Amino acid sequence: MKTNLFLIIFILLSFSISAKKLGKTDMANIYNEKGFTETQMEIYHTSDSISTVYMNIQLKDFHYRHYLETGIYKTKFKISYELFLDYESKSPIDTASVLFSDTTGFDSEIEMIINFDVKAVFPNNYVLRISLFDLYSEDANNVQRIIEIDKSTLYSRQNFLMKDSDGYPLFGKAIDTGQYFIIESDVPDSTDLYIRYFKRDFPLAKPP
Repeated sequence: MKTNLFLIIFILLSFSISAKKLGKTDMANIYNEKGFTETQMEIYHTSDSISTVYMNIQLKDFHYRHYLETGIYKTKFKISYELFLDYESKSPIDTASVLFSDTTGFDSEIEMIINFDVKAVFPNNYVLRISLFDLYSEDANNVQRIIEIDKSTLYSRQNFLMKDSDGYPLFGKAIDTGQYFIIESDVPDSTDLYIRYFKRDFPLAKPP
């Protein structure tokens, strides 16, 4: 009887741990932890049911293996994601993992841009938790990030994607002076765009 009672308590305890809410306070701790690499992300809604996640990967931070038979240096990493309806959700509505590899970025400053699709249906808002794993590292190899998906309207920022002259996505909310860019959008009947820019008339004041 004692054994059965202990087993029931253990199962209930395990369930309560796994059913913990995705709270904003807990997620803030993710950004306080220093991971093995830094990455930026952009979301672009490619259709009413699919959103594409773009990430820039700093290959210099990843471990490469040297294959003597071919002379190739290779790294391998994994992206796993969990999609939640909101921060109060106790379990994800969708999960997936994607594997990537590279044989060109060893001992270089090459940045790799990857993308993958998430099943996010319009109109809704979502919370996406992404985990990045260096599969060839024996040390701490996991970086987690949270990004909110705004698919509540056709005119949110994530319905527009900025690209450079080579067609690669631009990360962040600002561009440099003189930088060429194009804006891609899948919003129907969109012909005019208004762009806000900052023009500084006076130099920054010197610190006291």
